[in-house]
Amino acid sequence: MSLRAQFGLDASLAHVRGVRGAAHTRELGIPLSAAEAANILARDALVEVATKLDRVGAKTPGYAGSWVDQAAGGVLHIGVQRGTSAGTVRDLQAMVPTRDRVETSPTARSLATLSTTQGQVTAQIVSDASFRHWVVQSVLMPQINAVRLTLLKGAPVSLTNGLRARYLNAGLAIDYASAQFQPQSRDLGSGLLYGGEWTGGCTVGYSKTTGTDGLAYTVTAGHCGNGNRYQGHENQGTYLGFGHNNHYTFGGYSSSNCDCVAIGALHSGLATNQVLVANNGLYTYTNTATSGNYTSGQRECMSGAAYADAHGGNLICGQMVGSGSVPYQDGAYTLTDAGVTSNAGTLAGDSGAPYGNGGSFLGIHAANNPGLGESAFSKSTHLGVTGVTLHY
Repeated sequence: MSLRAQFGLDASLAHVRGVRGAAHTRELGIPLSAAEAANILARDALVEVATKLDRVGAKTPGYAGSWVDQAAGGVLHIGVQRGTSAGTVRDLQAMVPTRDRVETSPTARSLATLSTTQGQVTAQIVSDASFRHWVVQSVLMPQINAVRLTLLKGAPVSLTNGLRARYLNAGLAIDYASAQFQPQSRDLGSGLLYGGEWTGGCTVGYSKTTGTDGLAYTVTAGHCGNGNRYQGHENQGTYLGFGHNNHYTFGGYSSSNCDCVAIGALHSGLATNQVLVANNGLYTYTNTATSGNYTSGQRECMSGAAYADAHGGNLICGQMVGSGSVPYQDGAYTLTDAGVTSNAGTLAGDSGAPYGNGGSFLGIHAANNPGLGESAFSKSTHLGVTGVTLHY
């Protein structure tokens, strides 16, 4: 019911009982009525619009970011800095195909200002270990027109005073969490980076890898994008590293055998080859998959953040169907030599999740229901294109 409330859906017991047998379950991983399923799919379209707005708005003076208020039933907000010309506002509004469920929100700062602030805070987190010790999370939040920096309670007054002075009028909002702070769900916040954790709208976890620089990296799906990555469903947890060497390509470019991106370098102590399920290290990867692991009929399990949240922290398991070429984006792009499984029920948000067969690391989740089996993943044997080497 908490998930229903989060998305502004009817969470009354009578309604939940009424839709329990509904066929619509893939949209959120819980039973939905036909109208609710259509509503969620419509919100997905708004998220795509928000992504387009951010891409164009990044070059538009006065644009302050966009966000979808899910709890309000899926309302797209377009942030616009006060004083921005009416023509610019109209141009931004014109990018939205429908004015239904869309609001323009005036702000004090532009997205460019907030992005500069976030970059400076990130650089400080990476370079200053004494500062990093007190940081719980740092995230750019257009909905509050600020970069929210959460520090542990007990952080030195001199530290907070220095931050406020440095980022005066730059949009830094400081708050505090207890020393026992743990981000909700499967986001561990700090410590080892286990399989099945959120990073933004995707999953991250398999991190026993090294780059050409000899440092530790992790991997997630390439379609999750480049840029700074954090733990947490809304990128609100510990800073992980920069996502780079993206090997997911769209229509008009060549296809790839790996929908993957490397993230790092990781902070010391984050890397692990364990997959954490329901707060237990269910199994540890001890080797990279061989061709035999991809044979039809072989058992496999995936640790996806979205699936785990919807199913009590459990893995989703099935059997290998084999290998194949999987179309993306309505055929505009092809993931070649993908591992294909019988898994039904993988969810949006599982992208990047590690697959395993006993101690063998098979690869990372790419897509569900690709028309060939039920789910497809980028094989571990292809992850080297990101510049990382698997080890144990």
